[in-house]
Amino acid sequence: MNEIANDHTKQFSQSYSFSICLAQILQTPIEDVPSAADHVDLTKIGWWLGTRNLALVPVKDPQSFQ
Repeated sequence: MNEIANDHTKQFSQSYSFSICLAQILQTPIEDVPSAADHVDLTKIGWWLGTRNLALVPVKDPQSFQ
């Protein structure tokens, strides 16, 4: 598992938090994952995932997803 520095004094944006999750799931250094800090939106993160033969897929009804 990759260790992510956790500075509790920082407030992370949702996009950056998403990037942290991706780094953990993919076991990739956080520095390699696009984030809001780099002004990257989900479309570009989708492209980045595509370069790794991965993709984001929409969930039809996320509130009921289990």
